[in-house]
Amino acid sequence: MTIQSGLDFGTSLAILKSSSNFNFPNTGAPVIDSLVFKDIVIKGSRAANASYNSDYLLNASFPATVGKIRLQNCTIKILRGIVRGQTAAPGTKYGNYIINNCIIDSIRDFGIATASGGSAFANITITNTTIYRARKFIAHAVTGNASITINNCTFNELVAGTAAPAANYFIDLNTQNSTNGISIKNTIFGNVWNETGAGTAVAGIRTGASTAVNSSNSYYTSDFVNTTSPIPGLSAYSGTSTAMFTDPNNGNFKIKDSNFIGKGSSGDPRWR
Repeated sequence: MTIQSGLDFGTSLAILKSSSNFNFPNTGAPVIDSLVFKDIVIKGSRAANASYNSDYLLNASFPATVGKIRLQNCTIKILRGIVRGQTAAPGTKYGNYIINNCIIDSIRDFGIATASGGSAFANITITNTTIYRARKFIAHAVTGNASITINNCTFNELVAGTAAPAANYFIDLNTQNSTNGISIKNTIFGNVWNETGAGTAVAGIRTGASTAVNSSNSYYTSDFVNTTSPIPGLSAYSGTSTAMFTDPNNGNFKIKDSNFIGKGSSGDPRWR
């Protein structure tokens, strides 16, 4: 199934306003080949930003098997989380969860992907995407993950800082392993989010001992404060996010520092 803007919208995008969330039926544990959201705006719609605490795109509380979920060319904002599986065994099983060419902002405590109970995301792939102001990113402290791949992305104010010692993790698998590992390529990490005034210290990647974590051609600005379980393989950029990006406070991440070595090869390509 594909949900997308029609041709008659022209250069505008259809807006999918979420005042709750999609779910699966509580009968029959359906098997779904694919769910595609393409060329649309997905936005929490409750008054006074209450949707931060209530709304998702998909919050699965019943068993189902989904071959693929794809978010393509979407703007996604003001949600508690984007895709979540919280069903007890047999759970909700997502085969491939793909985010490509999206801009995502203002996401709270269930992040981009969260799995608990008997649910799982087998493969998570995020490419050519900008994410900013997200309290959490990926939380998968249950079995079933095979890979997490991040390539050509720009992150800023991700994740939110919290008071020690309970820092938010960028990727949190707890003691579980990702079978084929975690790969981060051509990605920029900007300032972390001092969302509640609790500070800017965040945690990096927590996972089981046998998970391979590899990073290449990826950078962090001086205001990305990752002291716990640091993300391996990142290269330091000497300036802050405001020195690198044109106007990060207003969602403009065009790279303005012409001397930045990764200017032509890292981050979301739309900003190079």
